[in-house]
Amino acid sequence: MHINGSIAALVLTTLSSLSSGGAHAATFYVAPLGTTQSCKADGSQVCPWLSIGAAFGSGLVRGGDVINLLDGDYGAMKLTYLSFDTPVTIQALNANKARAETIMVGDGTRNITIRNLNVWPSNPYQWVGTLVYTTEASSFITFDGLDARAGQDAASYPNWTQAEWLSRGVDGVMISGPNSSIKNSRITGTRFALGLLAADGLAQNNVIDGFSGDGLRGQGNNSRFLNNRVSNCVSVDDNHADGFQSFTSPDHPISGLVLDGNTIIEWSNPAQSPLRCSLQGIGMFDGWYDNLTIRNNVVAGRMGHGIAVYGTRHAVIANNTVVNVFGTASPYPWIMVQPLKNGTPSSDVVVANNLAMSYGGASDPANRISYVSNSVVMNPATAFQDVANFNYVPQSTSGFIDVADPAYAPATDILGGQRPFGAGPDRGAYEVGATGGGTTNGTPKTPGAGIVKWGKFLKAPKG
Repeated sequence: MHINGSIAALVLTTLSSLSSGGAHAATFYVAPLGTTQSCKADGSQVCPWLSIGAAFGSGLVRGGDVINLLDGDYGAMKLTYLSFDTPVTIQALNANKARAETIMVGDGTRNITIRNLNVWPSNPYQWVGTLVYTTEASSFITFDGLDARAGQDAASYPNWTQAEWLSRGVDGVMISGPNSSIKNSRITGTRFALGLLAADGLAQNNVIDGFSGDGLRGQGNNSRFLNNRVSNCVSVDDNHADGFQSFTSPDHPISGLVLDGNTIIEWSNPAQSPLRCSLQGIGMFDGWYDNLTIRNNVVAGRMGHGIAVYGTRHAVIANNTVVNVFGTASPYPWIMVQPLKNGTPSSDVVVANNLAMSYGGASDPANRISYVSNSVVMNPATAFQDVANFNYVPQSTSGFIDVADPAYAPATDILGGQRPFGAGPDRGAYEVGATGGGTTNGTPKTPGAGIVKWGKFLKAPKG
């Protein structure tokens, strides 16, 4: 039997909700496009289904089941109206040996996990829009272990010309449905790399490598960005690249946004690009942002806005390290909290225990804004262990160790190590000598600890 080429775009439509199959989950198998087999397809490894559509169309798949994709290509994957009480996992049988051109999870789809797939277009110059996306009417979708690229050759992005960046122009992963996540994935050579655009999203342990738009975007309430690494931006058009950006309006505040343990570096690739951008770090220029947490992040760039928030109510900005990427003395980048653009002041804000090249704003008792126990980094090259290799662990002579205010210090550092270690907590993202979550050499081993609500830190400032 030969597969009909018309199923290259896998449109999977099931109108009824598919419930859990009970305690004994089943494992099924699907063959890639172009497979020929003489036996009748039954979903076994010996006689796999010949498309993902056939798997769901069989009526056998229940919540909790696993669908293994054999090595090969699966075309443009489209999943619509597939609703389960518990997750169904679609995964590469052999990690990153199965590839989709694109993945779209559409309306009515709930409780699907997609794991360990490659996603890139066969023709990187053919317009595909976004490599991986979900629609607003999907929910509880998980992407785990994806390798998403603007093309199979995307690691060569430092050599791309402006014309090549513009001709590819593909976005990475955009999640528009609630309660969904992207974890342990790599996104390479895209325009806008990763966006959580709906409520209760999670982006954790992802690597964004090479981008021309923004590395991360957060537009949904209670979205969490944990332990992601964003680096290597280029400038190819009028867009100004941000490591993380969010925007909203005073009438539609974003609440509960968390950025914890992320690393944002303007350029770290040994190969240089003449298109290298001047990166802004964490930019929130159009509030309101309510119940905001920004802690344990490292930002290394050359522009002014290292961490900049315009319009926030109830916020903690604590134990971040914001440093000039060239390791030289400079006022850039800074940490800044400003009023809303219409002049309405921010309120109930703590900026504490940070390291930055400079600061914008100041304590404002009338609006309960406190700048507490922060340090200005006068010379990064002498303050940190190895700025040439982006190791921003403080030197023993830096003056940053054991001097943070414990009232505002998170319980863990950027590597998940316990804080404090020694006589008191350290300022900045790293707790020197800490154990339990990682090392202090700049190489994360485990994600950071759970999020603590802003209210724990909003205590009266000392002094």
